[in-house]
Amino acid sequence: MKRHYLVFSFVVLVGMLFGFMLIPQKNELSLLYLKDKDYAAALKSYKKELSEGNLSVSVVIPMVHLYLQYGDVNSAVEAMERFVDKNPNNADALRKLGILYQYAQRPNDYLHNLEKLNHIVPSEQTLRELSALYNFTAKYDGQIAVLQTLANSYPASPKYLIDLANLQASQRLIHNASDTLRLLKKRYPDVFSGDITELFINLLLDEGNPSEAFENASSWLSNHKDPYTATRYASLLHFKSQPAFALQLLLPFSDVAAGHPNLLSEFSQLLIVNGREEEAFTRLKGLYERRLLPEKLYETFIELALSKKKYILAINAARQADFTKFPGGLIGLKECMISA
Repeated sequence: MKRHYLVFSFVVLVGMLFGFMLIPQKNELSLLYLKDKDYAAALKSYKKELSEGNLSVSVVIPMVHLYLQYGDVNSAVEAMERFVDKNPNNADALRKLGILYQYAQRPNDYLHNLEKLNHIVPSEQTLRELSALYNFTAKYDGQIAVLQTLANSYPASPKYLIDLANLQASQRLIHNASDTLRLLKKRYPDVFSGDITELFINLLLDEGNPSEAFENASSWLSNHKDPYTATRYASLLHFKSQPAFALQLLLPFSDVAAGHPNLLSEFSQLLIVNGREEEAFTRLKGLYERRLLPEKLYETFIELALSKKKYILAINAARQADFTKFPGGLIGLKECMISA
């Protein structure tokens, strides 16, 4: 009899266990609602689990998708934030939270989240995005630090050093910017373009290195016989109170100056300020006599003629010039010519 009771008790126990296994657990019940597309019931079930402290992936991720299904972005963000607080080193969760911050139009939170992600799993793409965001939010100190990291960690691209130098220059970090360009020139001499060289010249002049500025300008022009760039470099040196270096830079282009009015104008002015006025006058007079003097040089030529008391020459040149473009200093010549 006792044996029958034991067998019966065992059968009942097995049946109870089997029946318990067939009853859906909370998480499974929530999933069943979701599979049946009963979103309201599924969300209610997941919210109950979350309120009871269940912050597992199988609860939070479906909840986030359900909130988005209902257009409740803020609740989706809150659920993911709770998950990230419990799992701060979960890179995938941080990426998902970043997307939600974008949906919610919360740029500051997105930036802070990206900083955390970069701290956990730094990557070139994340650093580039951080650089762009720091620039957009005018956090230039942060952008400078990021660009330095990019330049050191990913040296295959010269772009990071170029961007860094431009940013440092815009923030008036003159010495830092010039050092960055020195490094760029050492690592990537082939990418040192005319524009980058012009920036380098400007920085070197500002930090009080006119000789190095001239050397860099002359070096670039020796490999690129470009009259337009030569004029720009010379004008910059002239403007920054280095007329001797500026003239020296243009001397190799003196033979082609007649065909480039801007170059000829700058060259003539540099001859004058460097005490070579006679040479400037002779050059312009020769062009005038051959009817090759550019219109913009007439004023300089007339002033030189007047300074040498070549009044008839000045008046004849003035007759060919457009008086409406004369400054006040030549009004007397105009009146003299009219009465002549």
